[in-house]
Amino acid sequence: MNTKHAMLFSFLMVLVSLTGYSVEPQPTDTVIKLESSSGFYQLNSWYLGGQPNLADINWFHDQNVEMVINLRSEKEIEDYTRYAFDEDSVIQSLGMKYVSIPVGGFTSEKLDTFAEHINNTDGKIMIHCARAGRVTHFIMAYLIKYRQFTINEAVNIGKQITFSLPIEKLLDQEINMSLK
Repeated sequence: MNTKHAMLFSFLMVLVSLTGYSVEPQPTDTVIKLESSSGFYQLNSWYLGGQPNLADINWFHDQNVEMVINLRSEKEIEDYTRYAFDEDSVIQSLGMKYVSIPVGGFTSEKLDTFAEHINNTDGKIMIHCARAGRVTHFIMAYLIKYRQFTINEAVNIGKQITFSLPIEKLLDQEINMSLK
């Protein structure tokens, strides 16, 4: 790089830093509540929520969702299939990938499986459980373990979905958390 180009590059870097723009793309920490669906949220290219109905699934298909991750337990999936519809078949018939990670309890192995699917998909993903509670916990843990978010950053995202710390309301102040 010649001197003229080096000076121009340095000037642009200073200008970028003064305007607050970042050279590296930063993940957003803003969760958007979707109005066009029944109780879903969007965080970047992830759609998060509870059990989708047929209209929701079609809407996600229209949004070019490539994969649906279901965190409901095997019993919940069996029961839902019996009284509503077979989600796996419907999703696959629309050309989307269906992944079931049955969560009856939280384990690091399930988080690793969850992360493997997310990390191997470049497109949009819809992640659901029954009411978005498990989804919220998995997203928070994923952000901490795989995206180097602090616990507090992940909790702030979780609070925009379903996570809450009732003790914060009782004490009327936020709790600052860290890992040991």
